[in-house]
Amino acid sequence: MNVEIRRILVPVDLSDASSKVAAYAVELSRRLGAELTALYVVEESDGILGFSVATADVEESLEQLESEAERELRAHANRYLAPGTRVRVCAGDPASKVLETAREIGADLIVMGNHGRSGLERMILGSTAEHVIRHADVPVVSVPLHDT
Repeated sequence: MNVEIRRILVPVDLSDASSKVAAYAVELSRRLGAELTALYVVEESDGILGFSVATADVEESLEQLESEAERELRAHANRYLAPGTRVRVCAGDPASKVLETAREIGADLIVMGNHGRSGLERMILGSTAEHVIRHADVPVVSVPLHDT
């Protein structure tokens, strides 16, 4: 079986901790000659940030959040990722959007952070990385972000 990795998707949360994920993604991209795409997902909620607003206001607010997130993602990519990294911002459930984007761009590999939650915290917050690992059509490299 001949496996060629041409496209790597790296979901980021724009925190400094995600620089560790970026470092792995950049090194894999460099070694494999693969194209790198950074993804940031704006999480939708019941109303924006818990406020109930009219539908038109929600759509406008979401567009503003996505626009701001794209600026931040470009800055993050310039700081932590390789030149030429593509950036994508979308809104929705992070796990679903990571899987959807991986299919859309034809990713051969996903490199993402894992906060290493366990117990009650994991039950309440869930694990985006775990969901992606279980449902992805391609291999997923999970980079631990917790302190050891």
